[in-house]
Amino acid sequence: MVDSPKVNTAVKFVSDNWFSLLMLGVVSTAVISVVTSVAGHREEVRNISVQNAGCIYLESSKLGEGQHYMICNCQIALKRIQDV
Repeated sequence: MVDSPKVNTAVKFVSDNWFSLLMLGVVSTAVISVVTSVAGHREEVRNISVQNAGCIYLESSKLGEGQHYMICNCQIALKRIQDV
């Protein structure tokens, strides 16, 4: 039984380029992780801005999950995302 030429070509390509394919997978995973993280942060910022419409968003807080610094009534306040 003779293997198909396409199968031989694919196996040869993978065996010749296994390290490059592995690195492509690692980099792709990292890029997807960063894009997902950025999208999640944008959604949090949008939600906190909608919940505190009279405030100006500054930055997220490292003190806890879902906490963000905002300027409200000329004072810096730590606001938490409320479950709606």
